[in-house]
Amino acid sequence: MENEKFVIDTLDKANWAMMKIKENDNEMEIRRAQYDEMIKRADKWLETECREFTQHNAYLKSLLQDFTAAELSRRNEGKKKQVKYLNLPYGKAGFKKVQAELSCGGFKCAANNQNLVGVLNKMGLTEYITKTTMDKVAWNDLKADLIVDDSGNVVYAPTGEVMEGITVTRPAGIEFNVKVE
Repeated sequence: MENEKFVIDTLDKANWAMMKIKENDNEMEIRRAQYDEMIKRADKWLETECREFTQHNAYLKSLLQDFTAAELSRRNEGKKKQVKYLNLPYGKAGFKKVQAELSCGGFKCAANNQNLVGVLNKMGLTEYITKTTMDKVAWNDLKADLIVDDSGNVVYAPTGEVMEGITVTRPAGIEFNVKVE
């Protein structure tokens, strides 16, 4: 006798199929909850296992930073073209200049940041706003006219006005960088 294909041809069978779909959905939800719990445990385990290595790397990088600063200073003494990195067999260590990172309304300042458009409209600086399907900011032009003062305020240089609503997320400065190869 051949296996007959199951066919839904009565209300009872249709109801049974609906009941099985619900049971299967419930079982899948239980598996998803178990999966989420396993992921949480695995993440916690990984964090615990790596904590010591992370702390040790931070310590080694701080020692390397001190050595790199002294060594680069020694190598650059009296030279016009400054060496910026130490090249070592296992990688590079050095310092790089980083620009200040600005945000407006909780988002990074960029051409499409509508909060920034609002700040510029409020200050009457509409020459930086490009009218398209969505207002955009000529961000590179505006950025050239902004400075961060000693208090951490973003200032519009041509007028000296503080740009209310624009905050410094990361100050400009020198950053130590290690690249392991």
